[in-house]
Amino acid sequence: MLVGAREVTLAAARAVVGQAEALWPGDDVHAALGRSHDAVVVALHEGLGGLDADVLGAAAGLVRGGGLLVVCAPPAPPPQPALAVYPYGVADVGDRFWRRVLAHLAAVADDQPWAPPGDVATHGTDEQAVVVARLVQRLGAPRPTRAALLAARGRGKSSALGLAARALAAGGARVLISAPHERAAAEALRFAGAGVAFVPTDVLAQGGVAADAVLVDEAAQLPVPLLRALVDALPAARFAFATTTHGYEGTGRGFVVRFLAALPDVEVLSLRAPIRWAEGCPLEAAVDAALLLDVTPDVSPDVTPDVTPDVTPDVTPDVSPDVTP
Repeated sequence: MLVGAREVTLAAARAVVGQAEALWPGDDVHAALGRSHDAVVVALHEGLGGLDADVLGAAAGLVRGGGLLVVCAPPAPPPQPALAVYPYGVADVGDRFWRRVLAHLAAVADDQPWAPPGDVATHGTDEQAVVVARLVQRLGAPRPTRAALLAARGRGKSSALGLAARALAAGGARVLISAPHERAAAEALRFAGAGVAFVPTDVLAQGGVAADAVLVDEAAQLPVPLLRALVDALPAARFAFATTTHGYEGTGRGFVVRFLAALPDVEVLSLRAPIRWAEGCPLEAAVDAALLLDVTPDVSPDVTPDVTPDVTPDVTPDVSPDVTP
């Protein structure tokens, strides 16, 4: 983590990253979902996005094993308009979230010299092989079927889709891969091979395209009405949807609650073991804790949350890494 003025920290980041393949501030982080990089640089300065929880969470998931996440931060927290929820304004937002995130990241920061990992062979897990086999079985059925693959970043969802698509195409099925845009499907297409084509989701939803199986990557980025139109346009096809529902993409829960819940006879699969990095990665744990990505609300019937409007954002408890939330 680099703390200081914007140009100073960015210059230091360039010196650390060198010629490594990297994603930089200003690049579209969400357009890069599904891919991995040697290094990802995130700037928290005003004018470069500030502390955007969506961007930070997505960026951390783009770093491959042995790679580097560089966080450039100003000495003092910039305005955080994303945290100002009506009737409160930016001036009402305190700095507890800022201090929480920086404390978690600082706890796992490493100032040792870094070198790009180079060509690192990534091997699938036994868990992924089971999921791929199940997708092939499900999508190879003689009737319309639906499957969803939900998992956190780095678990091999895209490659699992691609491997399933390859096997289905090898068996003679007409297989298509779709996604919010072609770059988001790059990993799935790489594993699918030359016999599987990409078609934009909005094109498929218009009808007129023949397919036996359609595999949709990064599905939670797509509007729910478009997903429904896609299924309606190909009533005889078998579908698989892969996505993360961690929350930082903003539509993960909507995908599950508003779309999957309405699909008949959908089978939900998951992947737990990481493939992009090692099990127990301290960076993943730090980002999950800082952004509360690994928690679920207490839904006990005897718990009634206080949601009165006179509670200001600054009265939330301080939960630094050494304090149990």
